[in-house]
Amino acid sequence: MSIKRWWEDVSHNKELQIGGSNLFTITTETKSRCKKFNCSQHTFNISFNDIEKSFGDAQNEIQRLFTELHDKFLNLMGPKDYIRIVFFHNEFDRPVGYPFMNKNQLETTDLQSTFENVIQSYKQVQINEDNSLTAAIIIAKMPSGGAGSKTKNQNKHEKQQDYFDDSVHTISVENTDNRCLLKSIIIAIAVYDNDKNKIKQLSKPNSLLLHKQAIKISKICGVENYPCGLEEVKKFEAYFRDYQIMIIQNDGKFVKEPIYLGHPNKKHIYISYTGTHYNVIKSIKRFFRNVYYCHQCKIGYNNLGDHLCKITCSLCKRG
Repeated sequence: MSIKRWWEDVSHNKELQIGGSNLFTITTETKSRCKKFNCSQHTFNISFNDIEKSFGDAQNEIQRLFTELHDKFLNLMGPKDYIRIVFFHNEFDRPVGYPFMNKNQLETTDLQSTFENVIQSYKQVQINEDNSLTAAIIIAKMPSGGAGSKTKNQNKHEKQQDYFDDSVHTISVENTDNRCLLKSIIIAIAVYDNDKNKIKQLSKPNSLLLHKQAIKISKICGVENYPCGLEEVKKFEAYFRDYQIMIIQNDGKFVKEPIYLGHPNKKHIYISYTGTHYNVIKSIKRFFRNVYYCHQCKIGYNNLGDHLCKITCSLCKRG
């Protein structure tokens, strides 16, 4: 897939003022999103009204600017998202960058101090030189699944959930708490073990057995009753040590994009994420509409011989 297809521009090049004061102005120039990696990219142009000041003299402006930018960045993020921040200026030899951090880390990060520590040798540079101070951010959208009850955010995913309710190759997880991820994993393990009686018990609406198991494992893993994302997937995967977990996200058109793959393991389970809710994939072959599926390579195919890997038998062409 080409870079051009990865990033889909969702705005015009026209600048839109989104903040500022009598000291500075913030405008957003571009906004793009990367479908492949579920990221969004934003560019902010910053111009100062007093063009004669240097970075060393503009402490008041810098402080107000970073306070406003900090709030704007946080408002753009979901509770589980990660952000990468980079500042550019024509007079700097290199950009000022911050590592990828989650929302909780950003809340406690002093963006201004890091910025000023890096630009110590640029104190005499005019802050408004060619209006060239720019902030570029990338936000990686992380899943956060919660209760099965309808919310405003869930309404746009109702079609996906209806799809799972009616599908023969998936199991829809019904819950009134925020443990749909863990409950999906528990049911998926029963599916892998082909324990039909257990699958039937766990898949019942408001299953007491499933609820008790989920509460017990949540306490062991140190996960409270809140919407879960990829960090919680890793904790549950560490608990179920023999299983590799794969999370696949579906959009409104049922495009299937893997968003998490655990370490290689001898057993494989598959979970689907609709945007607000996790469900069980009973058959990964049917889910991708393939005749065969290689669990090691995560590749579906329809004819023996179309896919060869180290675990494929050279005679029967099966894994």
